[in-house]
Amino acid sequence: MNIIIEPHPDDALLGCFSLLKLGMIDKIITVTDGEASPLNIEKDKHYKGLRKSEAFECANYFDVSWTSLGLPDGKLIYHMDKLKLGLRSVICANDTIFIPNIQEKHLDHKVVGIVGISLCIKNTIMYSVLKDVYPPNMHVFTYLEERRELVKKLFPSQWKDLTSGHFNLNSGEYFQKSTWVEMK
Repeated sequence: MNIIIEPHPDDALLGCFSLLKLGMIDKIITVTDGEASPLNIEKDKHYKGLRKSEAFECANYFDVSWTSLGLPDGKLIYHMDKLKLGLRSVICANDTIFIPNIQEKHLDHKVVGIVGISLCIKNTIMYSVLKDVYPPNMHVFTYLEERRELVKKLFPSQWKDLTSGHFNLNSGEYFQKSTWVEMK
Protein backbone atom coordinates (compact mmCIF):
# COMPACT_ATOMS: atom_id res chain seq x y z
CA MET A 1 0.00 0.00 0.00
CA ASN A 2 1.26 3.54 -0.81
CA ILE A 3 0.49 5.93 2.04
CA ILE A 4 1.01 9.68 2.42
CA ILE A 5 1.44 10.82 6.00
CA GLU A 6 0.55 14.49 6.22
CA PRO A 7 1.00 16.59 9.37
CA HIS A 8 -1.95 18.85 8.44
CA PRO A 9 -4.91 18.71 6.09
CA ASP A 10 -3.66 19.95 2.68
CA ASP A 11 -0.01 18.81 3.02
CA ALA A 12 -0.59 15.69 0.89
CA LEU A 13 -2.05 17.78 -1.91
CA LEU A 14 0.74 20.37 -1.66
CA GLY A 15 3.60 17.88 -1.57
CA CYS A 16 2.33 14.81 -3.42
CA PHE A 17 -0.25 16.03 -5.92
CA SER A 18 1.31 14.18 -8.85
CA LEU A 19 1.15 10.85 -7.00
CA LEU A 20 -2.50 11.44 -6.16
CA LYS A 21 -3.28 12.52 -9.72
CA LEU A 22 -1.58 9.45 -11.19
CA GLY A 23 -3.56 7.12 -8.87
CA MET A 24 -0.43 5.89 -7.10
CA ILE A 25 -1.67 6.51 -3.55
CA ASP A 26 -3.97 4.20 -1.60
CA LYS A 27 -4.33 6.09 1.67
CA ILE A 28 -3.75 9.46 3.33
CA ILE A 29 -3.11 9.66 7.07
CA THR A 30 -3.72 13.14 8.49
CA VAL A 31 -1.88 13.56 11.79
CA THR A 32 -3.56 16.76 13.08
CA ASP A 33 -6.80 18.51 12.22
CA GLY A 34 -4.91 21.73 11.43
CA GLU A 35 -6.72 23.75 14.07
CA ALA A 36 -3.69 25.93 14.88
CA SER A 37 -3.45 27.55 11.44
CA PRO A 38 -2.32 31.20 11.42
CA LEU A 39 -5.67 32.06 9.85
CA ASN A 40 -7.47 30.76 12.92
CA ILE A 41 -7.02 34.02 14.83
CA GLU A 42 -10.50 34.00 16.32
CA LYS A 43 -10.25 30.31 17.30
CA ASP A 44 -13.59 29.56 15.67
CA LYS A 45 -14.88 26.33 17.19
CA HIS A 46 -16.00 25.17 13.73
CA TYR A 47 -12.56 25.64 12.17
CA LYS A 48 -11.17 22.27 13.29
CA GLY A 49 -14.15 20.48 11.77
CA LEU A 50 -13.82 22.50 8.57
CA ARG A 51 -10.18 21.53 8.04
CA LYS A 52 -10.98 17.90 8.83
CA SER A 53 -13.85 17.87 6.34
CA GLU A 54 -11.61 19.44 3.67
CA ALA A 55 -9.08 16.63 4.17
CA PHE A 56 -11.86 14.05 3.86
CA GLU A 57 -13.12 15.69 0.64
CA CYS A 58 -9.59 15.66 -0.78
CA ALA A 59 -9.29 11.91 -0.12
CA ASN A 60 -12.70 11.35 -1.72
CA TYR A 61 -11.73 13.43 -4.75
CA PHE A 62 -8.74 11.15 -5.39
CA ASP A 63 -10.62 7.99 -4.33
CA VAL A 64 -8.18 7.05 -1.58
CA SER A 65 -8.91 5.95 1.97
CA TRP A 66 -8.35 8.47 4.75
CA THR A 67 -7.52 8.28 8.43
CA SER A 68 -7.17 11.10 10.94
CA LEU A 69 -5.04 10.60 14.04
CA GLY A 70 -6.45 13.78 15.65
CA LEU A 71 -3.27 14.81 17.45
CA PRO A 72 -2.88 18.47 18.54
CA ASP A 73 -1.70 20.83 15.81
CA GLY A 74 1.44 22.78 16.63
CA LYS A 75 2.28 20.45 19.53
CA LEU A 76 3.44 17.21 17.89
CA ILE A 77 6.86 17.53 19.51
CA TYR A 78 5.12 16.71 22.82
CA HIS A 79 3.20 13.76 21.35
CA MET A 80 5.85 11.80 19.45
CA ASP A 81 5.07 8.54 21.27
CA LYS A 82 1.34 8.86 20.49
CA LEU A 83 2.20 9.68 16.89
CA LYS A 84 4.42 6.62 16.57
CA LEU A 85 1.79 4.35 18.13
CA GLY A 86 -0.94 5.83 15.93
CA LEU A 87 1.10 5.33 12.77
CA ARG A 88 2.12 1.79 13.74
CA SER A 89 -1.56 0.91 14.10
CA VAL A 90 -2.35 1.83 10.47
CA ILE A 91 0.91 1.06 8.59
CA CYS A 92 2.39 -2.32 7.67
CA ALA A 93 6.07 -3.12 7.22
CA ASN A 94 5.67 -3.69 3.47
CA ASP A 95 3.89 -0.37 2.83
CA THR A 96 5.55 2.54 1.05
CA ILE A 97 5.19 5.70 3.12
CA PHE A 98 5.61 9.31 2.03
CA ILE A 99 6.69 11.57 4.87
CA PRO A 100 7.54 15.28 5.09
CA ASN A 101 11.17 16.20 4.55
CA ILE A 102 12.96 16.34 7.89
CA GLN A 103 14.64 19.57 6.73
CA GLU A 104 11.31 21.42 6.67
CA LYS A 105 11.23 24.49 8.91
CA HIS A 106 7.75 23.76 10.29
CA LEU A 107 8.24 21.79 13.52
CA ASP A 108 5.19 19.55 12.97
CA HIS A 109 6.55 18.60 9.54
CA LYS A 110 9.98 17.76 11.03
CA VAL A 111 8.40 15.68 13.79
CA VAL A 112 6.25 13.65 11.39
CA GLY A 113 9.29 13.09 9.18
CA ILE A 114 11.49 11.98 12.07
CA VAL A 115 8.83 9.68 13.51
CA GLY A 116 8.18 8.32 10.01
CA ILE A 117 11.86 7.42 9.65
CA SER A 118 11.87 5.83 13.12
CA LEU A 119 9.18 3.36 11.97
CA CYS A 120 11.92 1.63 9.93
CA ILE A 121 9.67 1.03 6.93
CA LYS A 122 11.89 -0.10 4.04
CA ASN A 123 10.26 2.18 1.46
CA THR A 124 10.17 5.58 3.13
CA ILE A 125 10.14 8.57 0.79
CA MET A 126 10.43 12.22 1.83
CA TYR A 127 8.38 14.93 0.14
CA SER A 128 8.50 18.73 0.50
CA VAL A 129 5.60 21.00 1.42
CA LEU A 130 7.47 24.24 2.02
CA LYS A 131 9.29 25.82 -0.89
CA ASP A 132 13.05 25.54 -1.30
CA VAL A 133 13.32 22.42 0.88
CA TYR A 134 14.27 19.48 -1.29
CA PRO A 135 15.20 15.94 -0.26
CA PRO A 136 18.47 14.51 -1.52
CA ASN A 137 18.38 12.59 -4.83
CA MET A 138 15.25 14.44 -5.85
CA HIS A 139 12.80 13.43 -8.52
CA VAL A 140 10.56 16.17 -9.88
CA PHE A 141 7.00 16.13 -11.19
CA THR A 142 4.99 19.20 -12.09
CA TYR A 143 1.30 19.80 -12.63
CA LEU A 144 1.45 23.35 -11.30
CA GLU A 145 -1.75 24.91 -12.62
CA GLU A 146 -3.92 21.88 -11.92
CA ARG A 147 -2.51 21.56 -8.40
CA ARG A 148 -3.14 25.25 -7.65
CA GLU A 149 -6.75 24.97 -8.83
CA LEU A 150 -7.42 21.89 -6.72
CA VAL A 151 -5.84 23.40 -3.62
CA LYS A 152 -8.11 26.42 -4.08
CA LYS A 153 -11.16 24.17 -4.59
CA LEU A 154 -10.52 21.55 -1.90
CA PHE A 155 -8.95 23.74 0.81
CA PRO A 156 -10.72 27.12 0.60
CA SER A 157 -10.12 27.80 4.30
CA GLN A 158 -6.37 27.82 3.61
CA TRP A 159 -6.15 29.56 0.25
CA LYS A 160 -5.02 32.96 1.57
CA ASP A 161 -2.32 31.40 3.76
CA LEU A 162 -1.19 28.99 1.05
CA THR A 163 -0.62 31.81 -1.42
CA SER A 164 1.59 33.72 1.05
CA GLY A 165 4.75 32.44 -0.65
CA HIS A 166 5.90 29.90 1.96
CA PHE A 167 4.52 26.87 0.14
CA ASN A 168 5.65 25.18 -3.06
CA LEU A 169 2.57 26.03 -5.13
CA ASN A 170 4.76 27.49 -7.87
CA SER A 171 7.42 24.80 -8.04
CA GLY A 172 7.62 21.07 -8.70
CA GLU A 173 7.31 18.22 -6.26
CA TYR A 174 10.42 16.56 -4.89
CA PHE A 175 10.93 12.96 -3.79
CA GLN A 176 13.91 10.78 -2.90
CA LYS A 177 14.93 9.25 -6.19
CA SER A 178 16.63 6.10 -4.86
CA THR A 179 13.52 4.78 -3.10
CA TRP A 180 11.22 6.13 -5.81
CA VAL A 181 12.89 3.85 -8.37
CA GLU A 182 12.24 0.82 -6.15
CA MET A 183 8.53 1.66 -5.95
CA LYS A 184 7.90 1.62 -9.72
